[in-house]
Amino acid sequence: MNKAFIYGTLNFSCMISAHTLNNNPETDEKTAAEEIEREDADGRYARIISWSSDFLGHGWKGTIAHTNSILGDGISTPTHDLFYICPRTMASSCFSLEIDTHKKITEDDKNKIIHLLSNVSFSL
Repeated sequence: MNKAFIYGTLNFSCMISAHTLNNNPETDEKTAAEEIEREDADGRYARIISWSSDFLGHGWKGTIAHTNSILGDGISTPTHDLFYICPRTMASSCFSLEIDTHKKITEDDKNKIIHLLSNVSFSL
């Protein structure tokens, strides 16, 4: 059986979320979609969020958002699939997985990737 591999880049940031910087307990819960929108604010191009939802990781809860296109100059352009995850804690920053191919990944592939990402754990 010939299996195709999906390659990606997993990025963990040491940067603190903008929500964390204002020290307001009401804003501790950043969402992945909000962080993408904040990162893209005032730019010429913005990622189009295809879906976002709550996310359950290994010992933590958060949110996940998926993008696979950008909008710029009034035109939507396909890009790599990107999964952006934000734990609901001030002690960690968001992380992402960018798929290293322009090939469309299937829904089954997306589900496997989400399952894989749910196994990420961290400790303080």
